[in-house]
Amino acid sequence: AGGRLLLTEGSGKIRVHSGVQNAGEATRLADYGEVAGIERRLLTGEAFASFSYQRDQQELLMAATPVPSIGWFLVAELPRKSIFAEIDNAFYQVLIVVGGVALLLMLPVFWISARISRPIRSLAQLLTDIGEGEGDLRHRLEVTSDDEVGQLSEGFNSFVEKIQHSVSNVDRLSRQLGQITETLRESSDSSRNDCGQQQQQLLIMSSAIEEMRATVQEIAASADEASTTSTQVRQQAQEGIA
Repeated sequence: AGGRLLLTEGSGKIRVHSGVQNAGEATRLADYGEVAGIERRLLTGEAFASFSYQRDQQELLMAATPVPSIGWFLVAELPRKSIFAEIDNAFYQVLIVVGGVALLLMLPVFWISARISRPIRSLAQLLTDIGEGEGDLRHRLEVTSDDEVGQLSEGFNSFVEKIQHSVSNVDRLSRQLGQITETLRESSDSSRNDCGQQQQQLLIMSSAIEEMRATVQEIAASADEASTTSTQVRQQAQEGIA
């Protein structure tokens, strides 16, 4: 059913409506709306009053506003569906527009997010590899911009470069220390061999000195014995002459 317009008295009698041309056929608003108490709810004298009800399984809305010049009320009856159809259409249109705008706004957000998160993920992976001892310190992050992400990449590259130089220096010093240690070991072995040879030579010299001492003692004993014999011979000679 379509909409209808009515003119009613304050008591609820219908004087004119879109389906009745003769005012003498007027009925009451309550009979027309088939809702008890509808007159009391609509014809209150307020600037605008409305009431929702059902008829023939259809949601209807009746609204009334006074006409002071004649003391009657202008009443309109419309299906709720027709009233809110335009509102629903407008709502859906606004929803579609808002969704489209949101999607358009999200695209650069996704792009910026991916652009920011990609170097951060690379940075996190490199730090994880370095922390686990499997990182290649020759690897560098790609610097593609001058913004904060680019500055972060440059800072990380500088940090890794310093670590690489430090590790290279430590490795070089370690090799030098290994060479020095090997040289000292060889010198120690040589010194130990020399000490062994000197000890053997000292033992030989000690044995020779001991032999010389024994020989000297024997010579001294022989000389003493010869001296004693010589004294005895001299005495016997003197006694023979006498």
